[in-house]
Amino acid sequence: MPRQRTQAAAPVTIVAEEVVEQDLKAHDEQTGRLRLVDAEYGSVAPYSRDRIEHEIRWHLALSAESMLEAGRRLILLREHEPHGEFLNSLERVGVAPRMAQKLMQAAQKFGERPELAQVGKSKLLELTVLDDEQINLLAEGGTVLGVLLDDVDRMTVSELRAKLREERKAAEEAEAVANKLLAAKNERLDELDRELARRDRLPQDDVAGEFCTRLWEAAGAFLGPQQELRAIFSAIDQHSASGGETSLYQTQCNVLVWLMWRLEEIRQAYHLVDVDLQSVVKAPWEQAGDGTDSSNGDWPLPGRDFIGPAKG
Repeated sequence: MPRQRTQAAAPVTIVAEEVVEQDLKAHDEQTGRLRLVDAEYGSVAPYSRDRIEHEIRWHLALSAESMLEAGRRLILLREHEPHGEFLNSLERVGVAPRMAQKLMQAAQKFGERPELAQVGKSKLLELTVLDDEQINLLAEGGTVLGVLLDDVDRMTVSELRAKLREERKAAEEAEAVANKLLAAKNERLDELDRELARRDRLPQDDVAGEFCTRLWEAAGAFLGPQQELRAIFSAIDQHSASGGETSLYQTQCNVLVWLMWRLEEIRQAYHLVDVDLQSVVKAPWEQAGDGTDSSNGDWPLPGRDFIGPAKG
């Protein structure tokens, strides 16, 4: 009798121990996540896809509060089922994917604020554009994007949608302006940092000379306003001398006091204790050409071409 051929045994796949550990860890993580989802959005009954789909259909036909319950159950479905099966469930309960996303957002956002459901299903869905802080503020009677909860109750859905869109656009424009100003400020700070770094590389004498030039430039900028004040004071005196009545003496004094206090604030802020108002000080451009020996060199009158002492 011929010997029967023995079938070869199926090859045994050896799975590395670390792969098994990874699979077990992933399974434990998924199980733990589903426990959290079930605790927050589920009920005491164990998860059942058919039961959840039935409850979604039932809640969708009722009020805004029930709509939130439908959203909670959609979250359960999404977390428990593969994506393809979740889409099949949406088709069976008659909910489009985009609407399902809105319902789940509503459940997440308003689950702790069921009192907002009084505005109705459609308006509640419009309010999903708000963040958690805005939702809490609205529920507590505050104004959010220009509306109160009572305003939401009185508005139509289209009015609410338009109002929220308008206020959000205004807020975005304001944020864009603020960001632009912040960027400009940061650019000025960066420029100052670069300037300070450049000065750190300069010899100490050059840095001191540059600061000296800038100080006298700033002081020279007062010449124009000073001359204008003199012209106004002279006009007031001429008007008084010609018999005109004026009551500006105290105002003239107040202007001078205000200016002197601005300078006094600078003196105090930088502890310039040696300022002596009895001494005679000449600006570099006043010294130039008057026979006074100025160690700083020749200084032009301050203005657009005022660049500091000439370097010899």
